[in-house]
Amino acid sequence: MRINEKVKDYINNNGLIMKVVAKRSGIGLQRFYRIINGNSAMTVDDFEKICRNGLEVDPSIFFKKNISKNENLRSA
Repeated sequence: MRINEKVKDYINNNGLIMKVVAKRSGIGLQRFYRIINGNSAMTVDDFEKICRNGLEVDPSIFFKKNISKNENLRSA
C-alpha cells in the first residue's frame, strides 16, 4: 500500500474530514486531493505537514504494518 493510500485510509477510518485536514496542513484543497488520490506526488514536506499539522500524529505510524484506529490522535 502506498503512503498516500495509508494516509487516506487513516483519515476515513477515523472519521476525519478531508477539507479540515487539508486546511490544518496548510496545503491547498485541490493539491491535497490530488496528493491523497495519488494523482500528484507527495513530497516529504507535504507528508510532514499532513501528519504533524493536519492529523496531529507522528509520521512514523504510517510505516507500521497495522495502524489502529485513533492511534496517536491528540485531544482537540
